[in-house]
Amino acid sequence: PILIEQRKMQCVRADLLSIYAKEQNKSGAIIAASKLFIIFALYNDTMYPSVCAEAVEQLAEYFRAKGK
Repeated sequence: PILIEQRKMQCVRADLLSIYAKEQNKSGAIIAASKLFIIFALYNDTMYPSVCAEAVEQLAEYFRAKGK
């Protein structure tokens, strides 16, 4: 389990540059890293996790391409 904002989340995917975690109630977190930044986003049960993941991954990829 991962503890984020006093909530237990289960890691559902992890690789060298990103971590995806979710709670039982369908809310969760997406974390992605670039050279200088860690991008952290939370989504709730009224949002689509795929939209959140795409936004975070695209922002992280932008920073990676810029060397940041």
